Amino acid sequence: MRKILITIICLIGLSVSYSYAGNMEDAKTASDKKDYKTAYDLYLIEAEKGNAEAQNNLGARYANGLGVKQEFKEALKWYKLAAAQGYAQAEYNIGIAYFSGQGVAQDYREALKWFQFAAAKRNASADNLLGVMYTNGLGVMRNIKAGFDSFKAAVELGDSVAKCNLAEFYAKGIVITQNLAMAHKLTKEGFDSGEPYCKEVWEKYNLANYVADHTTIFTFKDGLIDDPELGFQWMPAPSRGLDQYQAEEYARNLSIAGGGWRLPTMWELKSLYDQFQIDITDPIRQKFNVSSCPAGCWVWTSEFEHTTNEKVPIQRARYINFADGYDGMAWREGSRDYYRVLAVRSKR
Repeated sequence: MRKILITIICLIGLSVSYSYAGNMEDAKTASDKKDYKTAYDLYLIEAEKGNAEAQNNLGARYANGLGVKQEFKEALKWYKLAAAQGYAQAEYNIGIAYFSGQGVAQDYREALKWFQFAAAKRNASADNLLGVMYTNGLGVMRNIKAGFDSFKAAVELGDSVAKCNLAEFYAKGIVITQNLAMAHKLTKEGFDSGEPYCKEVWEKYNLANYVADHTTIFTFKDGLIDDPELGFQWMPAPSRGLDQYQAEEYARNLSIAGGGWRLPTMWELKSLYDQFQIDITDPIRQKFNVSSCPAGCWVWTSEFEHTTNEKVPIQRARYINFADGYDGMAWREGSRDYYRVLAVRSKR
């Protein structure tokens, strides 16, 4: 796993984000045109005004020598100013500096701390590198389970590098039951996103030749569906529609077979949907009860966000339609008609 980190560290350090007004938008345009000096000048103007995003992006200019002489200490200065305002990408970049010894003495423990700060704000790259550090015992006692959990969190947030790392866990059967179908899925997604390490995982475990002989097999017993591919148990969806608040309460209050039920994440539901496509004739698919709605059932995830509409706070939750795999968002309260709940828990 350590090799993985070394191959991605420079690429991730370049990660910046942009706003869409004034100098920030102009800086992005200049950077896209490789006019790095103009981008640097514009970021500097905004950074000196206290704009955390600009401070982080200016730090990235110094770290990578874009439009200015490469100076890691100066990069770290600007990252820390942005981090003082709680800017997650800057916290992540400080972690990179301490991990690699750029502008500061190498310190894995300090790197771990900053990655944890960023991960708490849902920074996917930070979760991925926490997985590397836990798995290899860098700055912390080695903890394979914590590594798996961090890689999984990064994948759920969309990190393509983490897919290569998580695929190794499934391929080897570390922490979780060996699952070559899931290793195949993750590795292919990562490679399609341009991650070269996934090719090594693909070839190492001969994943190209696996899925051709694979069929998805769910088992149904005592009212529960065992999912050997994901390592989960699913509770079939009740036939009535529920809004997302009701769905949360339903899953939380289930006491069947010892309890411990919850709503699934989007990644878990998408993975389940992908399994449905592998063998559409599997009769146990019908036990999930998510194919009976006129236009396909929309299944709630645990994920939601706060928005405002005319200064009124509103919450919308994510769902996936099991008819076509479409995912979207709907009001947490009041959206019921064809919305279903699939409660899930780790296999026991």
